[in-house]
Amino acid sequence: MNHANVPRVDRSVDEPDIHGLTARLDGRITKSLEFMTANLDRPLVLSDIAGQVCLSTSRFCHLFRQQTGTSPKQALGRMRMDRANELLLDTDLPIKAVAIEVGFQHTSTFIRSFRSARGTTPGKHKDAVVRG
Repeated sequence: MNHANVPRVDRSVDEPDIHGLTARLDGRITKSLEFMTANLDRPLVLSDIAGQVCLSTSRFCHLFRQQTGTSPKQALGRMRMDRANELLLDTDLPIKAVAIEVGFQHTSTFIRSFRSARGTTPGKHKDAVVRG
């Protein structure tokens, strides 16, 4: 993601990197990323996230894309898959528990999303890494 050509808003802050998305972002976008990270286990809708930063949903989506180069929905999906990867590799949680921890109510939906994002199923991914 190239942030060099993205216009910046005056209310920007330097923040640590959250899932490869933040560098020098509007504070509202940083706050939204922190909110998403803290609530990965919950079903989140854009209006809830936008409300956390006192923006309309449409303004939030526009500003988020302008600042990060991706949509909030794509960013949330990536954050969920990154967290799922961590849980799969660093814990002994079963796949169903990992799915719940990253906001999926149905294991089958989680497996499809993981396969779409990572090119393999969660179980095969974990097995491949464990076997080395």
